[in-house]
Formats: sequence, structure tokens, C-alpha cells
Amino acid sequence: MNSEKSRSTLPIGWALLIIAVAVAAGVYFYFERTRVAEPQVATPPSTEWTAKPEGGVEVTLPETPMTNVPITGDEGEPAPAPDQNQTQ
Repeated sequence: MNSEKSRSTLPIGWALLIIAVAVAAGVYFYFERTRVAEPQVATPPSTEWTAKPEGGVEVTLPETPMTNVPITGDEGEPAPAPDQNQTQ
């Protein structure tokens, strides 16, 4: 008898599920359309590379040589990278 009862309620369950999904989709799209777009806020310029401020502290930086010069082989070509797997 249970199979007869569940068979008759099966279409009702599917109909309720489809209606619930349709209502949820309608509510989502309604609120998506009525939502006010937030104004775009301009990103403030970076303070990392700006001009010296008035009354700033005077700093003298030392001249330093470039340390990332590539090592070249005998013919002026870059030397091959050392093997990381070998132990010295």
C-alpha cells in the first residue's frame, strides 16, 4: 500500500519543488535588478613614489653597486645554473 500512496504524491512533490525553484529564481532576479549600483571609488594614488614633502628630513643615501649582475661563461654567454641536487 505504501507504493500506491507514494506514487500518487510523487507528482505533487515535483510540482512543489518546481514552484519553489521558480519563486526563488524570481526573487533573486527581482532583487538583482532593483539593487542600486555602488559608485566606483577611485583608488588613491600610491604614496610609495611621491615627491618629498615640505619640511621633510634630509637623507643622503650611499651609492651602492649593482649586485645582480649575471655571471657569464667563457664566450660571454650566461653560465649554466648550478645543479641543485648535487651536494658540495
